[in-house]
Amino acid sequence: MLNFTKPPVNPKEQHLTKQKSSNKINIKCDSQQETDTDNTPVEQKIKTGRPAVFFACAANKVVHEAFSQMGYDETTNENKFNYLWGWPSAADLVKRLQPGQMVNQMPGQVQMTRKDNLANTIQEFIRKYPQFNFIPKTFILPNNMLMCQSYMQQNPKKYFIVKEALANRGEGIQLLRGNMQIETQVEAVVQEYIKNPLLINGYKFDFRIYVVVLQVDPLIVYYYQEGIARFATTQYSKPTLKTINDKTVHLTNYSVNKNYMDDEDSDEIIETQIQQENFAFKQKMTTVIDHIQSNLYFASEIDIYKKIEEVIQATIIAAEPKMAAQALINRSNALPRKCFGMYGFDLILLNDGEFKLLEVNANPSTGGDTQVDFEVKDPLFRDLISLTQPKKYFVNDKLRVQQVADENETPREKDQRAFSQKIRDLKALYCLDESKFKIESSKILRNLSEYEEKLLKQLNIDCKKHGNFKRIIPNASGDYLEFFESAKYTDWLAAIAVKAKYIKE
Repeated sequence: MLNFTKPPVNPKEQHLTKQKSSNKINIKCDSQQETDTDNTPVEQKIKTGRPAVFFACAANKVVHEAFSQMGYDETTNENKFNYLWGWPSAADLVKRLQPGQMVNQMPGQVQMTRKDNLANTIQEFIRKYPQFNFIPKTFILPNNMLMCQSYMQQNPKKYFIVKEALANRGEGIQLLRGNMQIETQVEAVVQEYIKNPLLINGYKFDFRIYVVVLQVDPLIVYYYQEGIARFATTQYSKPTLKTINDKTVHLTNYSVNKNYMDDEDSDEIIETQIQQENFAFKQKMTTVIDHIQSNLYFASEIDIYKKIEEVIQATIIAAEPKMAAQALINRSNALPRKCFGMYGFDLILLNDGEFKLLEVNANPSTGGDTQVDFEVKDPLFRDLISLTQPKKYFVNDKLRVQQVADENETPREKDQRAFSQKIRDLKALYCLDESKFKIESSKILRNLSEYEEKLLKQLNIDCKKHGNFKRIIPNASGDYLEFFESAKYTDWLAAIAVKAKYIKE
C-alpha cells in the first residue's frame, strides 16, 4: 500500500558528510613501491584479501560504507588501487588501467548524459524506428534556434521547458509560453511541455531508475529493480502565466523541491500541507507502481516494468555506436573489464500509460535525507560493487600488463568478408526453431575461441552476483537485437549463449 506519510529522516542519513579528495589521477605502470598514508602498501592489502578503493572526488557516506562493507580499504594512493570511484581528470585513464583495476566511468557516455547529445541520439533513433516515441518534442540550441522559434510562434499558447545542456539538479531550467523569447545564451534543449502527466493525489511525479552498462562489446546492461519516485511539492495545475515560474508545481526534480521545503518562509506552508495531505515527497518506485496497478489508474492493464525496460534498452542501443567507437579507442573492451557506467534515468509516466524520458544523469546522487533514500541506496551500492568489482589481484609489471591487455582485447578479424559471414551465420542460428537451435547452438558453444570462452564465462559470473539488478541486454527473448544499428559478433554470441541457457533451464 502506498504510504503518503512523510518519512522520518534516517539517523544514518541525517549526518551524511562528503569526503573530499583533491588528488589528481596519474596512473603509473612502474614497479615503484607506493604506500598509503598509513604506510601499508596497497599491494600487500590486496595480497591479504583486502582490495583498495581510491576516491577521485567527493563521495557520500553511503558509498564509503558500501565499499567498507564489501571488504575494501580506502587508499589515498592515486596509482595503486583496485577500484577508482569518481571523475578522473585524465582523458586516457581507462586505456592505462591495469588488469584488476576498475573505474566507474565509461568512454562515450556523454552521448547519453549531455541533454543536447541525448536529444540528438534519440531523435536519430526514432527516425529509424518511429514506433518509439519516448522523448518530448525537442529542439537543440543553438543549432535548431530558428526552427524552434518558428514552432513556438506557430503555437503561442503552448508551453515549453528550456534546459541547459550541462546543468543538473534543476539549475537553469525555464518554463516559457510559445509567444515568449528564449533568452539562454548557452547550449541547451527546448522541449514541449508534457501536458498529460499521471497524477497521484493531485501531484506530479517521476521515477529515478538506476542503470548499469557493464560493457559495450558485447553490450551488457542491467537496471536496479528498485528506484525512487520523486513528487513535486505543490499540487499540479496546468501551466499559466501566473504559475509559469512555480517550479514546485511543474518540476519533480528533488533538488528544486527540497530548496522550497528548506526555505524558512515556506516552513509553515509545507508543514500545513503535509498535515492536510499526509504526503511524502519521496517513495520507493515499487511501492508507487504497486499503488498504480492495484488502483486501476489505466483503462487496461499495462506492464509498467516492461515499458521501463524498453525505454532503457532503446536509449542505450541508440547511444551504442558512438560508445562502442570510444571503447575501441580507449581499449575498454579488454577482459578483465576496466570500466562501467551507472546512470540515473529519469522517466515520467503519462496518464495514457506511456513513458517519456526526461534525462540521463552520469552522476546520480548517492546521498539523501530521507529513509527512502537510505533504504534504496544502501543495498543499491552494495549490489553495484558486487556486480562490478574486479578480481582481487594487482599486476605490477609494465610489460606483463601490456601482454595481458593485448591477449584479452576483443578480436578483430582481418578478413572482414569472412567475419561478416560469421555474424550472418549467428543471426540465422538465433532465428531457428527451438529444437534446431538447441542442436546448432551447442555446436557453436563447444567450439569457442579462448577469448569467447572468457567472455561467456564472465557473463555467467555476472549472473551469480547481480543482487537486485536485472539484466535486460542480453536477454533470452532477444527482442532488442533488431534495433542495433549494426549488432556486433559478440552481441549475437552473447544472445545465443543466454537463449541456450534459458532453453536448457
